Amino acid sequence: MKHLLRFGMLAALIAIPALFAQSAPAKPAAPTASVVGVIDVDTIDKDYKGFEAAQTYWGNFQQARLAVYQELSAAVFLTPAEFDELKIFTQQKVKTNQARYDELTALAKKNEAEFNALMDKVKGNLSKEDSDRLNELQSAPQYTRDTGAEMDELIARGVEKLSDEDKTRFNEIKKNQNEVNGAVADLGEKLSTEIEDEKVRLIDLLTAQMQTAIEKVAKDNNLSIVLNRNLATQQGSQQLVLWGGMDITDKVLEQMNATFKPESLEPPKEK
Repeated sequence: MKHLLRFGMLAALIAIPALFAQSAPAKPAAPTASVVGVIDVDTIDKDYKGFEAAQTYWGNFQQARLAVYQELSAAVFLTPAEFDELKIFTQQKVKTNQARYDELTALAKKNEAEFNALMDKVKGNLSKEDSDRLNELQSAPQYTRDTGAEMDELIARGVEKLSDEDKTRFNEIKKNQNEVNGAVADLGEKLSTEIEDEKVRLIDLLTAQMQTAIEKVAKDNNLSIVLNRNLATQQGSQQLVLWGGMDITDKVLEQMNATFKPESLEPPKEK
């Protein structure tokens, strides 16, 4: 995305000539004062400091949620209850129980290492052909229902040859992993929605800021209408206003930059 905000104020001004004039005037008529304002939104998009601040704000918003997702994705070897506990800690800027947080993250790594060691035993119980096929399926860039079923079948074949103790532990960790993976997927959808909603909120906010500035400048200069000089289309930017009109781009930009406050990007505080 080149810019967070892109406007297309669809409007056109059609001049209708006087077709039934009785006679040509002796002297050219004096030009009337323009009541049409023209604005270059591309210039404002580029030079309004609020846009850059909003981009940074949104980028930080995304990174914070991505960090939460990555942190919890690494905890799929916890039990569902332990995962829920860790999820609460990840949403806190300052951990309310740092010792317990450290304990859970260490436990997730320990369980992962244990599971990988058991998986090596599973592969060791398979023929070389089956073991190679399992490695191929696990490293495949795409996962389908058919390849998943084949992988599960190969793993089950190797698990059957484990000791009773190893088999019990493998199945226990695998069951927890499957349940927590579902919770991580749900979390990913939730965070993606939050990120998209935040983008929409910022766009609406910047739109309102621009509209407010345009209205003020238009009133100060007695303009009855303001048009965007360029129109954004799928084929690129096209010039909408070919000639005339009072260009108020600099005045609007000056008004927006003078009144912008970084804290205006923050969402309203809940009462």
